[in-house]
Amino acid sequence: MSESNRNESLPDEDSSDDGLWNEFETCATSVTHLYRNSNWRTLQSAAASTTQLYKHGLEMKKRSFDRGFLKGRLTLSREISAMCRYKNKIDVADIIALLSKYDLLPTAAFGAKQQRGGEQPNIATAAIPSADHPAGGTQQAVFLFQE
Repeated sequence: MSESNRNESLPDEDSSDDGLWNEFETCATSVTHLYRNSNWRTLQSAAASTTQLYKHGLEMKKRSFDRGFLKGRLTLSREISAMCRYKNKIDVADIIALLSKYDLLPTAAFGAKQQRGGEQPNIATAAIPSADHPAGGTQQAVFLFQE
């Protein structure tokens, strides 16, 4: 990732981290007030701030997962484009090897033998058609690449 892209993403991450920290401080203050003065109003305030902290935390977790997923797909795309750039002809086995490196191929692509025995997939034989999967793993790899 270039330095400019990294700097552009920092303010969003920092502001969301600051927002979560502020929610935590508000929640801690509300719970402290509840221990000092236990009445209905402080209980409602503590419950509301705790609920808000929980919701904000879930949103942050979801955003972080989405951000990581997109960065992973971007990394994979860059590796495949680098492969295309430096090689005149790309072998399907190379793409299958790259996709299996990131565990992106379904286990059916390597046949039922691997599922039963837990053996490591052999990239050289992954594209060979089998009785269960007439096209082998090649069509699945190409379909996954097109997504």
